[in-house]
Amino acid sequence: MKKEVWFYIGGLVAFFLSTLFIPQGISDFARAAALNEAVPSGAGLNLAIGAVLIAAAITLLASGYVIRRRQLTTTRTYGSDDPDEVTRQRPTQGYTNRPEWMDRPSNHMGDNTGHKRD
Repeated sequence: MKKEVWFYIGGLVAFFLSTLFIPQGISDFARAAALNEAVPSGAGLNLAIGAVLIAAAITLLASGYVIRRRQLTTTRTYGSDDPDEVTRQRPTQGYTNRPEWMDRPSNHMGDNTGHKRD
């Protein structure tokens, strides 16, 4: 797989793992506040681990995005590079019939032999 795909997968896994720690830490703090008890010793650790995992997930996803954008800008082809694209832009060079006026471009407005307007 491409490098940026691994970054995306790693970021999604880190987000998933953070959901195992953050809700437990919030639950411990909420239970302690509701029952007027002391906060369990692992509550802060759960929140810290969850925060680190979220920061890692954001970093991994952003790195994957940057690598993908950089790779796209270096390998992007433009329409003028494609010979079929050029023929679609210019109907005279393509596979369609030429319009009648293209055979006589200087006289495409009709007969130029009459009086001219000033």
